[in-house]
Amino acid sequence: MMSRNPSAATTSTDEGNRGASAATKAWIRVALVTCFAVALLISDWPPRPLGRLSIWIVVLIAFAASATDLFLRLDQSREPDQRVLSLQRLLRAWIGENQLKTDDRRLDLYRRVFYNGKDATDRMARYALLMAFASFIATAGILADSTAVVIGAMLIAPLITPMMGMALGLAMGWQSMLTKATGLVAAGIAIAIGIGYLLPEILITAIDIETNTQIASRSTPTLVDLVIAIAAGGAGSYALSRPDVSSSLPGVAIAIALVPPLAVVGVLLNLHEWSAALGAGLLFATNLVCILITGGVVFLVTGAAPIATFNDNQHRVRVLFISLGIAGLVVVGALASNGAEIARDALDTDVARATTQEWLGESSLDIVSLDISGDLMTLVLAGADDPVGAERLARELGESLGRSITVDLQWIPRNRIVVVGD
Repeated sequence: MMSRNPSAATTSTDEGNRGASAATKAWIRVALVTCFAVALLISDWPPRPLGRLSIWIVVLIAFAASATDLFLRLDQSREPDQRVLSLQRLLRAWIGENQLKTDDRRLDLYRRVFYNGKDATDRMARYALLMAFASFIATAGILADSTAVVIGAMLIAPLITPMMGMALGLAMGWQSMLTKATGLVAAGIAIAIGIGYLLPEILITAIDIETNTQIASRSTPTLVDLVIAIAAGGAGSYALSRPDVSSSLPGVAIAIALVPPLAVVGVLLNLHEWSAALGAGLLFATNLVCILITGGVVFLVTGAAPIATFNDNQHRVRVLFISLGIAGLVVVGALASNGAEIARDALDTDVARATTQEWLGESSLDIVSLDISGDLMTLVLAGADDPVGAERLARELGESLGRSITVDLQWIPRNRIVVVGD
């Protein structure tokens, strides 16, 4: 039986061919990016860690864009003419089709993350009280070096809720809501740092920041913490926007750990350890920026932030996201620099230990501790022999590390007495 509308059939065929061609190109892009990633993985190029990190970030972004493009073009529920749209229009169409279907679910989410309505004052008071309790528990756990106590503080802390309010206000371009949520977050930060500063004064506790694992793990953030924050921020916003998985939110609170870094900042400020306090502050800033970026994106994708509202406030949202993106780049740069410094110190320590062992030779001296920071190596030896030739050690270290090294050598005499009883 012949078609009654040959032109419509021809148009449909052309659209199908264009859709197939677009899908083929998307496959090729995914394959090329994957091959490049594999080649980068097995090679040592570029040799510098920061350059390698930059290239990996570009590769991951390219892979995510290519994979998303391919997924949308292979979606069989989409009409053939839609599959030839640009990636931007495809994403907009997909988000529009996957919006939350009921206003009741959106309103329930808004009530949870925004402190508005008749009970707003009571909620803010409860928020401040819980922040104080969580900060006291977190600081006490840090001072006692107790992981279990610090985890308890993470579960109590309500700080993630106004942060999610910031992310939702950012995605929707609601400046008033964003400002109010930001004020609540700032108040929570002040409470946590203030209690972290004051509690060591009240308890009069001796703290060794080098041996305290709670402080050490939060004052030297790296890019690993960035990955954790990105994943946790996305998981938190998804759990809030989907009631069927909201039970996962406590796990998100533990993973992202918002209050403990702030308590560590307060403790370190009390000890006048400015550099370490800056590191703990960087960890919190990483968590905050990642929650805002990934949370805002996930709220848009899940429909918690209606795409229509996003379009109406597009200019305002664009400015906010660009500002946040700049802050994100600063955070990534600081994390990369900090991670590179940690890796360099670890490598220098390994080289210094090997050089010191070679210098000791057959001596009975043992290395008690060895720490290298910049151009200073602190070395503690113990044994019956006298350490001789420290100048040679400093010279050999300088040759091994490629820079002048100052050696702070401490020696603990060790005498041994063996007594045999009758």
